[in-house]
Amino acid sequence: MAEQPRTTPPARQKAGQPLIVGAGPVGLTAALKLAQAKHAVRIIDRNPSPNAESRALLMSHNALAQLHDTGLAGKLLGVGHVVRGMKLTINGKPKAQLDFDFFPHKLKGLLVVPQNQTERILADALREMGVVVERRTELVHATMNPQGGDVQLKTGDAYETCHVSWLIGADGAQSDLRRILDFELKGSAPASKWSMIDIDLGEQADSNRMEIRIAKQGPTLIRIPMGHGRHRVMCLAADVREMIPDHWQAGRIHWQAWFDAVQRNTESRINGRAAIIGDAAHQNLPLGCRGLNLGIEDAVTLTEIINDVASQEIKVLTSGRDEQSRTLFRGWERDRVARTRASLAVSRRMETLVTRPTGWQLFKLPLALRFIGLLPAFRREVLSLLTDLRQ
Repeated sequence: MAEQPRTTPPARQKAGQPLIVGAGPVGLTAALKLAQAKHAVRIIDRNPSPNAESRALLMSHNALAQLHDTGLAGKLLGVGHVVRGMKLTINGKPKAQLDFDFFPHKLKGLLVVPQNQTERILADALREMGVVVERRTELVHATMNPQGGDVQLKTGDAYETCHVSWLIGADGAQSDLRRILDFELKGSAPASKWSMIDIDLGEQADSNRMEIRIAKQGPTLIRIPMGHGRHRVMCLAADVREMIPDHWQAGRIHWQAWFDAVQRNTESRINGRAAIIGDAAHQNLPLGCRGLNLGIEDAVTLTEIINDVASQEIKVLTSGRDEQSRTLFRGWERDRVARTRASLAVSRRMETLVTRPTGWQLFKLPLALRFIGLLPAFRREVLSLLTDLRQ
């Protein structure tokens, strides 16, 4: 592909530029990785403003590691709240407590960062590089091939046609790019409705430990501390406000949502130089807190390949180099589909454990938590469920 005269910044300007559709954490991560590699990246979003709600919450150790090279991991740690352990309550009685000091990660806990804070940090880093999200702008059409493609955008009543070198859809569950590429989401239909709330609670709700409250009668409650007295509480098939125990001393409600739980995945992720990542490519249960983290992994791994391919491109793209690029992206697609399947399986195990526990599980779970140091197999399972790490 012939290069156009360079401008400063960025240092690598081609005929067309990478276009990111969707300015959530996943799209912003992809844009930042490309901008740091000197691409003249462009990012659009149909919404008029960033998210004001927390939505995605837990940042996995894998996601933090993926973001290390962006230089933003420290900022995320600075605004986040570290959950140091977990409490298990069964039928209203405390049964076990697990500290996370056995995690094979220097954080020794789970990092809670509300989505709006994650987006702010990523957007600020992009802005410092001269890249600003173009809002109220949506993708209308795209025709892609192995060398790039043409897209049509709409901002208000105005239409724009432009050439792009890469097109990445991080535009969520109702992805326009997924629809344009005719990729099918496969998986479970909505099977259950969840209720979620971000709320201030009193000191009896431990701010250092998450809590799972299981009862033979009634839905399981999951509480995740967010810092500064705020907690996320969620449950299945109920209004979570009515399920909060009195001793938690419920206060101000900051955000509440009801939503259907689905687990779906696309078998295809890439077409020419167009790709879908994040919720556009897979949808997970809220309990697993894996959607954001899978999306960040998608963005980082894809842009690393894009950066590698772009750095090796020559003025005349030979058939051998073209086939090599396609092989790299096909490999990325296979890896991400397999990674998503594994993550969905973990989420299903977690959901079954905390929402439909058997009598045997209610008996053995407290014992396992108490003696986790003596049970390597269970420790590995906890690492898989909570952190995506394995010892």
